[in-house]
Amino acid sequence: ERSSSKRSFSGGGNSSYSREVVTTAIIYGLVFFTTYFWSAIVFLRGWQKAKFWMRAMSMAFQPSQGLWTFLIQLRPRFVQVRKAYPEWWWWKVVWVSVVRGSYELPSRQNSQSSSRLVNRKSTSSMDSIRSFGRKMTNFSRRFSNVSLGDNDCDCDNDSDDDDDDVPCENEDEVSLGR
Repeated sequence: ERSSSKRSFSGGGNSSYSREVVTTAIIYGLVFFTTYFWSAIVFLRGWQKAKFWMRAMSMAFQPSQGLWTFLIQLRPRFVQVRKAYPEWWWWKVVWVSVVRGSYELPSRQNSQSSSRLVNRKSTSSMDSIRSFGRKMTNFSRRFSNVSLGDNDCDCDNDSDDDDDDVPCENEDEVSLGR
């Protein structure tokens, strides 16, 4: 009974996958500990009693937790590109991992395949940022002609009355720059 539970726990042949999962979990733990360690020290000492460098570390690490999480999530792609081309400089591997979408790696002479493709999910963070930027640009173009003055309607309400607070009779005629 013990041997079967031992085999099921080990993953039965997925040792490299298990190693990657454990490595990722350890890195997440270290990032969490490093991020909140300085804040805990400052909290325990009191803000006024804490030395400047402790407060600076707390203020530097706290907002950077998102960056560390991004780098941890980038790590499998980085490792894949690094294994495929160990002769590449570190910065080129980072560039390919972060900036490029699906990047076709140049073929090797001893490789049987003509090229290797490093895939990235189509809904990556960079694609989301680009999509959001396009949406905001379209939004600002659409509404750039909207008038915010006192007379926002194009309806034929040109009576000589001094009653300027009367809203448009037909709300569909308001121009939104479309």
